[in-house]
Amino acid sequence: MEPSYRPGNLVVGIKSKKINIDDVVVVQHKSLGKIIKRVKSMNENGIMLKSDNKKYGSTVACELHSFESIIGKVCLRI
Repeated sequence: MEPSYRPGNLVVGIKSKKINIDDVVVVQHKSLGKIIKRVKSMNENGIMLKSDNKKYGSTVACELHSFESIIGKVCLRI
């Protein structure tokens, strides 16, 4: 999620059912573990994510993620 979030940053997330487009969320990915991405779009089947870093593509941006995989919404970066 560079340049917005850098390795070593600490984030605080809250569990919320109210997720909006452009929210930053922590998602439990099936092979990558916990990831931080921005919400690109949503529908009744799940969410699509995007990265803030335009220089590098993200493989998780091509996947539909279930609402159950969302751990929380990032509310604070330290």
